[in-house]
Order: sequence, then C-alpha cells, then structure tokens
Amino acid sequence: MKKITTILAIATFATAAFAQDTTNLRFTGVGKGRSDITINYDGNRANVFAGALKHQASGGVGSLAWLNGQTLTTFCSEPVQRVSTTGTSYTQVGIPQLDPNAWQINGAAKSAAVNQLFRYGFNSVTGAGASNSRAAAFQIAVWKIGYDYDGTLASLNLGTGRFKAGMNGGGALTAEVQGHLNDLFASTTGGGTASALRVIALSSDCNQDQITAVPEPATLAAIGVGIVGIMRRRRKQV
Repeated sequence: MKKITTILAIATFATAAFAQDTTNLRFTGVGKGRSDITINYDGNRANVFAGALKHQASGGVGSLAWLNGQTLTTFCSEPVQRVSTTGTSYTQVGIPQLDPNAWQINGAAKSAAVNQLFRYGFNSVTGAGASNSRAAAFQIAVWKIGYDYDGTLASLNLGTGRFKAGMNGGGALTAEVQGHLNDLFASTTGGGTASALRVIALSSDCNQDQITAVPEPATLAAIGVGIVGIMRRRRKQV
C-alpha cells in the first residue's frame, strides 16, 4: 500500500510540475490612452493607440482559473502582433519568455523593471481618475523596456535604441506624456511607493502578448475576510 501511495504522489507531483496556467482572452475594447502616438521599432514605423486594453477572461486553468468571467486591463508587450475579438488561448510565462527578439535580452533586468513599473504605476493608469496621457506613457514605457532596457536609466532614452516614440506627424512627445514617462521610468530602479500587486505575463502563439497585474493573494484574502465580516454584521443587525 505504501508503494502505491508513493507512486501516486510522484505521479501527482509530475503532473503539477508540467501543468501550465492558461486562460482565454477576448479583446473587448480599450481603456485610457492616446491614438495620436507614432512608434518606431527595429526600422518599422506605425501610428498606434498607446494605452490600456480590455480583455474578457474565460476557461482559465491552474492559478489563472479565478480570473474566469473577469475583465482584465492589460498592456501589450510588443506592437508586432494584434489582439483577437474572438478569443485565444494565453499561457502564463516569465517576463523574459515574452517576445524572444526583445524580452530575453537582459531578461532579468527587464523583468525587475516591469515588476517595479506595474507595482508603482498600474493603479494610476487603470483607476477612475486615470488620464489618457499617463496611460499612453505607461504603454510606451512597457515597449521601451522590452526593446532596450539594460538595467540603466540611460537605456530608456526614447531618442536612441531599437524603440522610439513621438506624436503623429513626426513631432516629439507632448510635455505631458514625457513628464509621465520620466516619472514611470524612474520607478524602474525602485523609486516611488509600490503597491501589493502580482504581475502576470501572458503569451500567445498567434496574438499580441499581454501583461497585467492583480492583487497579491494576501491582499485578496484580506478583502475576502473583510467582506465576510460585513456580511456577519449585517446578519446580526437583521
């Protein structure tokens, strides 16, 4: 009996070790951002919407199952591919496992920078009071980190490197957008107050990879305890 139990335990462990956390994402629209941004990346030029994207999650497996039915606010990690309005499967990966032509280069530094960026600025670009210019700056920051970040603020200069950004028509970014960028870039080295968020990188073989952030499990548990407490108090009052 002991041998059978041991074999079952090993089999269960092996299955868990190779299981992937996946979810289906369906693009439903955009959040805050600006559509008057021009970007240049690896010799390509495009007029784009830079800002928050909205995706409906469903069919989640593993640690992403709890997202089912929720609308996620995401930022894309690369501008090469497109999103899908019909839905596609995404797998949770480490940040360096996003677009290999960009994110794997200096991957550890880029992973640390993106985590700092999202924990510092994600709530400020997804909340009710978010501005279009700050959301655009946040997306530009994600792209710039992915293409050029090497662990130094100097590598985030939008006038140099593989990725550049400006306004439609060829002009430089507005002072408002650039001001937000300067603030967000500074956070990549650990500046500013960080929120308790877990950053999730989601990769698709055929659609645009996405990055989002959700409350840490401890924060979610605290919220759950608070809701239970409110419900108990209401029952007592009744």
